[in-house]
Amino acid sequence: MQIILLKDIENLGKKYDVREVKNGYARNFLIPNKLAKMATKKDLLKIEELRERERIKVEQELEKTQKVASAIDGQEIIIPVKVGDEGQLFESVT
Repeated sequence: MQIILLKDIENLGKKYDVREVKNGYARNFLIPNKLAKMATKKDLLKIEELRERERIKVEQELEKTQKVASAIDGQEIIIPVKVGDEGQLFESVT
């Protein structure tokens, strides 16, 4: 049976992958637990659009993260803590 994965599943595939699995595995485990759905012609066409949207979303998130990283790059943060005579910390810094 051909299925479309709705979530990443270890040893099977990633989200939106199309896989061939045994009928019982799909009907008794994957589909009832909403981990996959049966692959129809309509769904197979829709998958490409979903993959493209996901790719664009990931690229936008990466750009945002890179902007934040470049904004804080090189900045120093001073955290006052108590130290002993030998420079040993009295408390932990979290």
